[in-house]
Amino acid sequence: MDEATRWRVLMVLLATMFMSLVGVSIVNVVLPAIQNTLGASESDIQWVLSGYALTFGVVLVAAGRAGDVFGRGAIFLSGLVIFTLSSILAGFAPDATSLNIARFIQGLGSGLLNPQVLGMIQQYFHGPERGRAYGALAPWSVFRLPLARYLAASWCRDWGRTWGGAPPSWSTCRLACWP
Repeated sequence: MDEATRWRVLMVLLATMFMSLVGVSIVNVVLPAIQNTLGASESDIQWVLSGYALTFGVVLVAAGRAGDVFGRGAIFLSGLVIFTLSSILAGFAPDATSLNIARFIQGLGSGLLNPQVLGMIQQYFHGPERGRAYGALAPWSVFRLPLARYLAASWCRDWGRTWGGAPPSWSTCRLACWP
């Protein structure tokens, strides 16, 4: 693989990893809207947060090994498809149970693709180039939390202002689950 292609691949990997990591925390901002609109209990709200993180964490090590055995590209693409489809399902969830199921699946997809990003950086970059590739990874990981919260809060706030000042509901903040 030539140098230009490797750096384009890195940008795709970093953008994908950023979106999956944003998925962990972006719904924090809209939890009150989720609770009010979907009639979710405190337990449901806790699972919105914990379900994603739980499945994400449980799958990481096995997904890394699966990438070694079956190919990082195949596992990465599988994780990306699962993550994307479950994000859409979460965005259209009609009730708290559906949202939680979608968030569990979303965490699974994220857990599958994240170790592949690190493995592909290891595989495609060598010497000083590898250090630069990992150096490019750091800002994406560090700034995802404040950026996710800012984007979700701004989007929901601006939506309410644009459409008559109504407080945001889950139906107006659905895109927060579409990282």
